[in-house]
This record gives sequence, structure tokens and C-alpha cells, in this order.
Amino acid sequence: MLSDWREEFKNDKAAVVRIEKYQELYRYAMEINEFQETTEISLGALRRDVSGFVAPQMYIYLDGTELLDYIENKIENLDGCTVHDYSVIKSNEVCVH
Repeated sequence: MLSDWREEFKNDKAAVVRIEKYQELYRYAMEINEFQETTEISLGALRRDVSGFVAPQMYIYLDGTELLDYIENKIENLDGCTVHDYSVIKSNEVCVH
């Protein structure tokens, strides 16, 4: 998808620079199709309540873990849920953190 965006936005220098910088820094990219806003859980609470908790430095699998059980019991969904089908992407939305 990044190469597709690079071609699509080739006339937008800022977008191309962001795409190239992203590709230099990261080996993989993943689309986020849906985002559900939730309440927060503090790092202190995680460290206190989940034995051996260490903040992950990359993706981790949560299936069947104490951490997933803890998260599911502590968070509440808020009103905001964003769903994106990628049918319309603007150059100013590409590779922006």
C-alpha cells in the first residue's frame, strides 16, 4: 500500500517525504480499519495489578493471557468508534502519526 500511495501522491512532495521516511524507519506497515475509543488504564495500575507486566516494545499476542483478561475487565468503550474503508485517502493523511 505504501508504494501505491507513493505513486498516487507523487506530486505532493511532503507526502512522498513522509512515505520514504516511514519506509526507512519501519519494516512493516499495518492498516488500522477500526478504532474504538476506550477509557484508560494507567501504566502504574498495570504494573500493580498484572504480575510481571512489562510495557511491550512491539506487537504481542494477548489471546489467553492474564493481561487480556485484565484489560477486558477494566476498560469501557466510549462513544467514539472510527471505521475506515480506505476508499478516500488524502495526501495529508498518509504516514502521519
